Amino acid sequence: MAKTLSISYVTLAKTLAFVALWQSVSTRFSLQFYLSSPKEVCLYLFSGIAGGNLLKHTLTTGTEVVIGLFLGLCAGITLGFLFWYSRLAQQILQPVVSFLQILPIFLFAPLVVLWFGVGLKMKVAIVSLAVSVTVLTQIYEGTKTIRPSEYFVLQTFGASKAQVLRYFIIPATFAWVRVGVLASVQAAILGAVIGEFITANSGLGYHIVRQASLYNSTGVIGGAVMLVILSYSFYWMIDYVLNLNRSNLSFY
Repeated sequence: MAKTLSISYVTLAKTLAFVALWQSVSTRFSLQFYLSSPKEVCLYLFSGIAGGNLLKHTLTTGTEVVIGLFLGLCAGITLGFLFWYSRLAQQILQPVVSFLQILPIFLFAPLVVLWFGVGLKMKVAIVSLAVSVTVLTQIYEGTKTIRPSEYFVLQTFGASKAQVLRYFIIPATFAWVRVGVLASVQAAILGAVIGEFITANSGLGYHIVRQASLYNSTGVIGGAVMLVILSYSFYWMIDYVLNLNRSNLSFY
């Protein structure tokens, strides 16, 4: 506990030092046009939140992330364990997954636009694709670390492959699942922003592009700050749920 508090204090001190340096540099060298300043960003965030504009954009991006994250996690977790369960599925789908891992997600955005249009479905599809590949990879790597000899006893007593999966493989790979799920939060935020960069009339990605076109560095940094807050909020909530319900999620 004391170690955690000390780390928090160090982090807070570093953050305050960075903010003070940023304020000093931007003011002393008249770089507000390029760097804005902590004071201007705070005022911008306060007015944007109070007026509802930033909250509207945050809600739009948050909705895309929630839906896409849910669909992507369902698909990624299912396929990750299916790769262990079915060698045929692994042989058929693994080349596709490897291909998706190699190429940056934004390269698929034009195709997703053709398939789903330019509305909410397109952003959700990009988020789901990014999330599913991220979590699938972690789970599949986790299942590969388990040797058949580790669940030989279960098979000796007549356990089916489905029972081995439920009562041994899933609990044994919970740490990998947790890492994949938490990593997918960043992938989800990135996917949503990429979708909004392509085409949107609302969302934090749209807001950042809009402010950049107006040469408003304060607006750009303010939108980025809201993205960071949104990302950490999802991360902390999911991490809390995973830790709180670890026994249920891992079927112990």
